[in-house]
Amino acid sequence: MPARKSDIRRVELSILLDNVRSALNVGSIIRTCEGIGVKHIYLCGITPTPENPKVSKTALTAEGLISWSYHLNALDTLKQLKRSGNQVWSLEITPTSIPLDEAIRLKDNFPMVLVAGNEQAGVDPGILAICDRIIYLPMIGSKRSLNIAVAVGAAGTMLLSTSCV
Repeated sequence: MPARKSDIRRVELSILLDNVRSALNVGSIIRTCEGIGVKHIYLCGITPTPENPKVSKTALTAEGLISWSYHLNALDTLKQLKRSGNQVWSLEITPTSIPLDEAIRLKDNFPMVLVAGNEQAGVDPGILAICDRIIYLPMIGSKRSLNIAVAVGAAGTMLLSTSCV
């Protein structure tokens, strides 16, 4: 029997950026996250905040429309978020990563934090060790990954456009 419309709920999604270097990428992510309905953005480590003029220039005022906070240590922040009932999924290519479309079939309605890491070094191994899932966006071209702003936008859109019963 199909789910009734009243039984279908969207997952509550937050984004955590750990040591993302590019202020322009951060601004783009903030703008996209505001547009797709992300609840909160955690900016951690060396990730620039909206006080940086390049972030605010690229965010185009979205930084004032979405909830965000700065945290020095991403791992400590994620441990607290997990204790509060959030699932933690990281966007990273590892030997144990599963494709996002497969992971979506396994998701439930717990609040979720999607982690994206440094553009070159990726997600910190300590963070990967506490993740509930490590996911990746399948690529069919010769490149193995997308720009972080595009990847977070694509993954966030997919996660928020699917429902849980």
